[in-house]
Amino acid sequence: MKRKKHPFFQKNKAMKYFLLVHLAISLVLVITQLVHGCIEKDPIKSIAKPFENLKALNNPEKYLKSDLFIVETAFTEQRKSSGVSTSHFTYTTIKGHLADSKIQRQETFQNNHLSNVYPIKSALTSNTTQIYKPIKVFVNKLNDEIYLEDKKLLQDEKLNAGLGFYFQVSLIVLSIQLLILKKRSEIK
Repeated sequence: MKRKKHPFFQKNKAMKYFLLVHLAISLVLVITQLVHGCIEKDPIKSIAKPFENLKALNNPEKYLKSDLFIVETAFTEQRKSSGVSTSHFTYTTIKGHLADSKIQRQETFQNNHLSNVYPIKSALTSNTTQIYKPIKVFVNKLNDEIYLEDKKLLQDEKLNAGLGFYFQVSLIVLSIQLLILKKRSEIK
């Protein structure tokens, strides 16, 4: 049966196409999270991460702990933006550990974010014996995620966590909604 003649697409065509596109976007984003989780050998953790981040960022007094990130090495790199644009973004990768831990960590930040809390130009030299200043960070007690101590960046992280949560929930809700609409259109 051709798509145009299918009863599902006869009524409210625009809304049904919108729901299908939204479902496809949600599906792609959730599958991407699962793939990243599989690469890190814990797909369940990658699905739970937006929930944990949103919970922690909504209750910072309870779930965020102030700490210092001791920087041992730092370097910058330029990455070309994906897509048609030819713009470049500069990222800084810092390696080190939290003040109360000796476990090595590596974090990458876009320079315009990191420069709000860390003097990049003075910190990054070719001298390998450079002593770096510690960076003030918040640590998520639920999943050990690190956030820079900056209100704007915390709001951005909260938005990212909220969007991740939204697309995961919308995948379930949209699937159910589209199945109900399909069943109703077949009955008539």
